[in-house]
Amino acid sequence: MRLLWTLIFAAVSAAQSVPLKDRVLILVNDRVPAGVAVGQYYAAKRNIPAANILHLKTLAAEQISQDEFKDQIEKPLRKFLDAGDGAMRRKILYIVPTYGVPVKIAQQFAVDSVLVMMYAGHEDQKPPLRNPYAGATGSRPPHFAEWSDGVGAANGFKMFVVSRLDGPTPEIAKGLVDKAIQAEISLTLKSGIAYFDSQGTRHPEEWQYKIDEEIKAASELSRKVGFETVLNVQAGALCGSNFPPPPQYGYDAAKQQIAVAAQGATAAAAFSFAPISEGDFTFQVAEGGVQNTGNGITLTLGSSSEKSRVRLFYPFVPYKQWKSSDEIVLEKTVDGVVAARIAVPVKNNEKVMNQFGALRLSVRKTRLAVSRDGVEIAAVEDKSGKLLKLEKASLSANCWGFSIKGLTVTDGSGATVWDDRFSTDSTARYQWQTSPRPGLNALWVWGWYGMAFDSYRFVPGAVGAQLTSFTALSIRTPNNADPKMYSWGAARWGGNWVPRMLEQGVTATWGAVNEPYATLYAQGGNVFDHLWAGYNFGDSFYIAQNAVRWVMIAVGDPLYSPRLFARPNPNRDR
Repeated sequence: MRLLWTLIFAAVSAAQSVPLKDRVLILVNDRVPAGVAVGQYYAAKRNIPAANILHLKTLAAEQISQDEFKDQIEKPLRKFLDAGDGAMRRKILYIVPTYGVPVKIAQQFAVDSVLVMMYAGHEDQKPPLRNPYAGATGSRPPHFAEWSDGVGAANGFKMFVVSRLDGPTPEIAKGLVDKAIQAEISLTLKSGIAYFDSQGTRHPEEWQYKIDEEIKAASELSRKVGFETVLNVQAGALCGSNFPPPPQYGYDAAKQQIAVAAQGATAAAAFSFAPISEGDFTFQVAEGGVQNTGNGITLTLGSSSEKSRVRLFYPFVPYKQWKSSDEIVLEKTVDGVVAARIAVPVKNNEKVMNQFGALRLSVRKTRLAVSRDGVEIAAVEDKSGKLLKLEKASLSANCWGFSIKGLTVTDGSGATVWDDRFSTDSTARYQWQTSPRPGLNALWVWGWYGMAFDSYRFVPGAVGAQLTSFTALSIRTPNNADPKMYSWGAARWGGNWVPRMLEQGVTATWGAVNEPYATLYAQGGNVFDHLWAGYNFGDSFYIAQNAVRWVMIAVGDPLYSPRLFARPNPNRDR
């Protein structure tokens, strides 16, 4: 036994003398020249030997069949690694597929996750397989090079760390290399902000509660390390969405209407008209879509003073905090004093509340009323009899995506003082109010259950992910490639957070090509814990990822390891 361990130690020591850059194998697809350039760029930047670039000839699509994977990827890879009595197989630790190499196999598994254990000899076992290198948050296993060489010296199986350089464009894939190398030198505790997004609505008996607690624990660890840290709780956020994009508006010439996106925030528009004392404000709308809870719209007819106005609040289903009922509120204030008010309870009927074509706010000397598609739904007597000098109107929407088809104001006699049906782009006639962009200067991001909004702006060196199903269902082909839709809600990528974050400048991320299940999804707190302890990104991800031959992929330079977190390790190439 002593002799065995002596031999193992000698083998590990000899292997560890080989720099990590020589232990990286780059996979390129010759049918995608731009991807070949990505692989060559990475090799040049990291001084990886040209002999460590394996040229495949495989499909240029993101998805590949099982047979195509075997013939076009696995067989040539095995042939390369097994040549020379397996010299490269023993040497290689990290495999880096590049832009153009397929991502998933037959709508099931991730190519990368299958390559991780291609020598494990368990192909007949039902996936996923347990990752033998995985460890809990707080664990400090050997770095992968040491661990792998120890297993190999003991005649164990061969495992690889696989992380790809990929994304919506080859330029983004190349940028992952540049940002990693830059941040390895420049990253400090003040480089950016850590954002953590928890639900805050779960109970201990629910499986989601453990995920929520992990996210909170990760935020606490971030603070202890010294990063500026923001913990958002969906339960207390407007619309139940922490990092939505800022509200947007744009003219749709084909439909002759103004599209407004405010699914996760508040959007408002105002305009002025010739003064009237009585009148009607009609808001015509195309069917919209709500985002989570807190949805509603406010219509206002007002004077030059904010203290004198008539205001309607109209809620949408689902109501705030998922309540079973809400209230339509109609109110008149004069010099800051409520002169008339009515609150009409409404039930949780989505078809009735959400699907309408027009709301009309009517103001008369002795009566206020609200109509929906020509049917009165709320009215109150105005006993004050005080007339207001009405000269401006506004609409304000929470958590709603919709299109404005018409805005009309008439006086008490029915004469028109404002009529816009958007036959041309008249957006400049309105004063638009939008909220500031959230998620700026993002350095670490971890949260869950949200669509892939244009939410973050990452600094070089940033690492982040969202625990949501199908976050990497597609990473090169957007749902909507129209440049005008780049930041329009989640229209571009749907639930695909991996390409969304890559476009927003993240340096490394991870996600799932199919349903991952929460218990088999690498937890962000674990990834960060090990990255902050001096492990590189590739090691950190696979310590946190407990399942292989599965659906998960990592995107980023596996060697990325900021000097800020360096720990004494004489056997590790820096």
